[in-house]
Amino acid sequence: MKDIYYGWYIIAACFFSSLYVAGIVVFGFTAFFEPFITTFGWSYAQVSVAVSLRGAETGLIAPLLGYWVDRRGPRWLLFSGSILVGISLIILSKMQSLVGFYTGAIILAFGTSLCSPAVVAPSAANWFKKRLGMATGILAAGFGFGGLLIPVIIQLINTAGWRETLFILGIGALVICLPLSLVVRHRPEQYGLRPDGEKAPEEKAAGANNAQSIPALSTGRDYTTREALTSRAFWHLTLGFTLQYMVVGSVLAHIMPFLSSVQIDRSTAGFLAAAVPVVSIAGRLASGWASDRLDRKSLAVLSFAVITAATLLFDFSGAGTLWLMVVAVGLFGISYGSANTLRAVLLREYFGRSRFGTVFGFLMGFLSLGVIVGPLLAGWIFDTFQSYSYAWWLFTLLNAAALLLIITLPKAKSL
Repeated sequence: MKDIYYGWYIIAACFFSSLYVAGIVVFGFTAFFEPFITTFGWSYAQVSVAVSLRGAETGLIAPLLGYWVDRRGPRWLLFSGSILVGISLIILSKMQSLVGFYTGAIILAFGTSLCSPAVVAPSAANWFKKRLGMATGILAAGFGFGGLLIPVIIQLINTAGWRETLFILGIGALVICLPLSLVVRHRPEQYGLRPDGEKAPEEKAAGANNAQSIPALSTGRDYTTREALTSRAFWHLTLGFTLQYMVVGSVLAHIMPFLSSVQIDRSTAGFLAAAVPVVSIAGRLASGWASDRLDRKSLAVLSFAVITAATLLFDFSGAGTLWLMVVAVGLFGISYGSANTLRAVLLREYFGRSRFGTVFGFLMGFLSLGVIVGPLLAGWIFDTFQSYSYAWWLFTLLNAAALLLIITLPKAKSL
């Protein structure tokens, strides 16, 4: 039987680690809002600071994380992040004040950043070339599958209480994520391999620890960080995805109050909200498969066009046109998921992999700013006009601008 290429073990480890961390922090943490408010009498604004801390933390340190990954690899970042996530959840389970809450939230934000796409995405970029799209799609799907933990967390809170649930989840992070982090390796050249499992000649394997010895990729050579950050293509990609994620962050944060504002009952709204990350799995995997076979820029254009249409459909959907809301949620989830895969795949195609982590980290830093600003803007619009209608029209225009940036993205060979 043919040996399984070790890169797939790394993808599997990152998949399950991302599933667990994203399921708790990105998707599931909202389930603790009401228990916190009921127990301590805090406001929604006070509790929401924890979410903002996560976005701000990731945005600030993403470039540094990418720089570290390029030189040392992701293993010890994932190992440290798993410890911090576990400890922070245990701290939160024991908190008695707002100071204790923010202390735990800061540690949780930092730990989550160490397990973020800025750390795990370079694993796919380093270990795969021909099957990069599929590997990246599987890795990105881990975040999407995290949405399936929402009902589990809710059931645990209802059965055992929020303190016990946080403690259990903290222990789970240590038991599950710590061993998985040890599976991850830096570059295949260090083990006598090349991307996709090709054997590296012995004379080249000896010097594989040096990032400069990595062979050229699709554009003819690997770009330095300076060359990448000063290229027109980098800013087209960065601004395009940042504008898009202003919208994505807003939808993920405001979908429940939006659905309530258009008279959709809470049970149906909960189903539609959970459908976004679940449906995104199909987009992550499908775009990964397709990007190994079709033109990646064209796929990105299609993805951006679909999310633009989906955002506009939100303004025409409501309780009386529930079928249209289902269509909008489905299209939004698929295109949002595909963007997660195509973001990393495009960056690797354009700039190579020797400095992929650093370049990807800078992109993620800008993207995190969009995730912070978008929800705040949507909230201000609703507070001012008592409707999300103006928000959807504004976000449609932002998505259209992002689409234009991707359409005018120069081809990789012209860099």
